[in-house]
Amino acid sequence: GLLYNSSDCEEYVLCCKYSPLGDVFAVGLGNGTIKVYSKSGQFQYALADNDTKTRRYPVTCLKFYANKEDLKSDHQKMIAATYTAGYVKVWHYPTQQCVYTFDEKDRQPLALDFNSNHTRLYVAGSDCKINCYDFQTKKLVSNLRASESRERMDGHKNRIHAIRAHPTMETIFLTGGWDETVHYWDERTTHSQKHFAGPHLCGDSLDIIAEHQVILTGSWRKNSTLQIWDFPTGQLIKDAFPYNATSMLYATKYCPKDYILCAGNDKNEAIIYDYTILQMVGGITDLENAVYCADTDVIDTRPKHLILGDFELANVVDCEEYVLCCKYSPLGDVFAVGLGNGTIKVYSKTGQFQYALADNDTKTRRYPVTCLKFYANKEDLKSDHQKMIAATYTAGYVKVWHYPTQQCVYTFDEKDRQPLALDFNSNHTRLYVAGSDCKINCYDFQTKKLVSNLRASESRERMDGHKNRIHAIRAHPTMETIFLTGGWDETVHYWDERTTHSQKHFAGPHLCGDSLDIIAEHQVILTGSWRKNSTLQIWDFPTGQLIKDAFPYNATSMLYATKYCPKDYILCAGNDKNEAIIYDYTILQMVGGITDLENAVYCADTDVSRPNMIVGSAKNIFI
Repeated sequence: GLLYNSSDCEEYVLCCKYSPLGDVFAVGLGNGTIKVYSKSGQFQYALADNDTKTRRYPVTCLKFYANKEDLKSDHQKMIAATYTAGYVKVWHYPTQQCVYTFDEKDRQPLALDFNSNHTRLYVAGSDCKINCYDFQTKKLVSNLRASESRERMDGHKNRIHAIRAHPTMETIFLTGGWDETVHYWDERTTHSQKHFAGPHLCGDSLDIIAEHQVILTGSWRKNSTLQIWDFPTGQLIKDAFPYNATSMLYATKYCPKDYILCAGNDKNEAIIYDYTILQMVGGITDLENAVYCADTDVIDTRPKHLILGDFELANVVDCEEYVLCCKYSPLGDVFAVGLGNGTIKVYSKTGQFQYALADNDTKTRRYPVTCLKFYANKEDLKSDHQKMIAATYTAGYVKVWHYPTQQCVYTFDEKDRQPLALDFNSNHTRLYVAGSDCKINCYDFQTKKLVSNLRASESRERMDGHKNRIHAIRAHPTMETIFLTGGWDETVHYWDERTTHSQKHFAGPHLCGDSLDIIAEHQVILTGSWRKNSTLQIWDFPTGQLIKDAFPYNATSMLYATKYCPKDYILCAGNDKNEAIIYDYTILQMVGGITDLENAVYCADTDVSRPNMIVGSAKNIFI
């Protein structure tokens, strides 16, 4: 496994849970606050009110409300939590409001669960009893407990730390705790129906696997920690680790696809085991402190992929529409993606959504964004100008956005063609736009006026411009009037904005995306062709001669994106193998990347100042 993030919650974490959709998770803290984070670990909400601020007692257990039959969308954003201060609170976390408080002042509530249809809330605690509440009316329906009989073991004799409702039987639930018994309860009957002895439960370490008709228990002790019991009879089926093989367990849970999560102290770890063979699959161990809680996402929403080299997948962002282009900002603090519906979305470097760029034009004609670039003129001291994005749209225009205000500050009309690619010149005074008509428009970026239209001549004898669609354009990093273009006609042309026709060209590359770059320090050109063979090629800039055909045979994907990266690396991304790979420029060997994605990679980019990469595939951005 990979460690994607480590979030400092600022207080001791005593319980944690993923939401039913896996889009957020919540943690209960030792000071009585609940914090809600995005799935990638970005802080979103803090849940606290006068009660919790006045009596800063720990949150002991929390559960998300997940009733699929309740169609009120607000109800799908609720968390119920127990507090040792003597109450249970229900929170609507997007508004950070407590919508109801159940009074449990005569005891410490320690565990809770919803029944299978989320009409009941079961709360267990330090008094060995279970309160059953109607979750709609918030009324106490029943109080379940042991009888006074000394002959019958029909309830607990010590603190209850774990409670689990049956996934399909709506009135049935189990409890366990310090008295080393697990009890079966029916909410319609005051005393427990039956029990079995053995597990010593000190946390959220009780689960029911309905499909296998078994019970999982995780005991806080050195031996016989993880055990599997027959649900109908309560007989022990498997003592998975009779000797000291795991931590002393605080948390045990069944996970999708037949895995078991076990977490605790002693070894201070959270480990995933294969349910069938009870062998370790992965996890995290040797932490500095005890693990009091752990959870797994019920839904594995991440598309399939394979990580190569020492790379780590930090996040997968669902952009909701097909991603056709992506770029990091000059500072690497945000990145932008151009989508198939004409919207540009801006995210933080970790993948948190920040802005959506759309106006009447893009909402009316929902045509794709084909290329985007951040304005990065270091000589322009207006801070607002450092927050601008220029983008091409197949609807027939180029838009310049001020993304923090989500305002389009200018639109260049290109209605007679589909603009497909753009770039700023080296000092950001010119904007070059190429498109489906084989021509390049050169705009003065300050005045927004068209300076020139560069194109092939009418001559049939001279190849001084393109004969087919232009998909790539790259301005020279230091020569402010020089730029290159490439596209479907398998030629790369050198242009000077002061001259209408191209200065020279070389033949070979078949470019279908942002797959053209100039490495000024080496005086070479990189091209990435959309074909099976001779994909990545390196050319001498002054002469246009081929220096290196890196992969003459089928070694890479068919490339849509090629870019030179700092410290002498090359990024190549495309379809066929559906990958984005980083190569060492000097020896042209793979360093790492991501491959075997479910869909083609149309775009990719790297951060100029950090070893970060974004990869666009279908509707997802991989970070």
